[in-house]
Amino acid sequence: MTCVHRTLRFTVALTLATITVAFGVLAQTHEPAQPDTPVDVERDSISSDSKPFLGQGLPEPVDDRPLWRMAAEKRYELLRLWIEKCRTWYPDWNPSEKLMTLLTEGERLDAIQQAKATQNWSELLELARQHPEEFNCASIHNMWTLGDAYAALGRTRDLSVLYATVIRTCPHAEDRIVTLQRATPLFPYRWTEALMKREAKNRREPEEEDAFIEFRYGFYAAWLVKASADETPAMAERLTKEIADAATSRRDAGTATLIAWLHFKQNRYPQAAEWFARSLEWEPRADSAHGLALAYLRLNRAEDAEKLARTWLSREPAMAEILLNSGNLRARQAFERGEFAKSLHLTRKALREAKQNGLAPKTVRHVWLRKAWSLYRLNRFEEAAATFEQLYRAAPDRKSAQGLIHNHPKLPPRSPVLALATELQERGRAEW
Repeated sequence: MTCVHRTLRFTVALTLATITVAFGVLAQTHEPAQPDTPVDVERDSISSDSKPFLGQGLPEPVDDRPLWRMAAEKRYELLRLWIEKCRTWYPDWNPSEKLMTLLTEGERLDAIQQAKATQNWSELLELARQHPEEFNCASIHNMWTLGDAYAALGRTRDLSVLYATVIRTCPHAEDRIVTLQRATPLFPYRWTEALMKREAKNRREPEEEDAFIEFRYGFYAAWLVKASADETPAMAERLTKEIADAATSRRDAGTATLIAWLHFKQNRYPQAAEWFARSLEWEPRADSAHGLALAYLRLNRAEDAEKLARTWLSREPAMAEILLNSGNLRARQAFERGEFAKSLHLTRKALREAKQNGLAPKTVRHVWLRKAWSLYRLNRFEEAAATFEQLYRAAPDRKSAQGLIHNHPKLPPRSPVLALATELQERGRAEW
């Protein structure tokens, strides 16, 4: 209920004592007095009959304690209404300067809060223009509200100047750190980083320093996630340098895994393996284990990859493919050493386990090719040709066609694969 529609309603039973408390006369009173007990004032429409109940005929000055009560309760609209009424009834009376200051400041704060609540940003900007003294470090919430207005209106430059002013001039580190937190989702990376580096020059108490370090770490970690998702390697490299030491000291497995993948994508497999291993030590996680196994494969550490895959296979289905590829890698290494029988044994084992683990034919195709070439090197040409034919008929490609062409001279006249091998040879090697 607003004071525009409400005022004092007095009943017949209202005593002279109550009238005196409400708006009587307090002789020789020059300073505002604080009442010992609350004044119970029921507000209704102001009537012309109110004045006689407010001390008509009594000596001045007016008892302004109810006015101070309204100020204390922040009922500024009602307070202004009653001040104007009192001025009408008592032309020689004026409220104290302190009371009017409280009223004026309270009305301004109410206007600011109302503009914020209704998102009337143009009104808020006008209030800031008229009353800049209300938008300073002592009223940091008003500064943040003004920042909300700038952000809503797309005035990013004004917002950056406002936040820079907070970081540069406001004495409380807590307020400055909150300002940095508010800036992070609104500004480009370099703008918030500039504010953060300016804050680094400010003085902070130990607890405040801990909060700033926490913010700084979270800021770089969040942007590292974004750089990784956006695949911006230069940005990711810069962020990794900023955060690597802190991630290690914190034993932050999530950030360590992120750094590891960044190294992996840049083909820096030793560094990737190192960070994956750290992450796995700090917090056993399937994505870290999978990444480490992949790094081992790139480093030709087939036994390490296989061991890790077997450990995690029941918890991470992707390890089935790691197991397949570690077997294929060992087969390739044996093949390159001329150990073709061992290569054949390893491919058969890998294919058998792949079937048990439910891997798709497309996934295991490269291992079948390794098996076929191992058979070829062991002079088991018909078996090799049959394997190449199976692969070619399932999905014709260059690798299986070349295997058949190479086998063609070695095949006996009655070989069931001879016709296909001859056809491919006649079509010419150039096609394949």
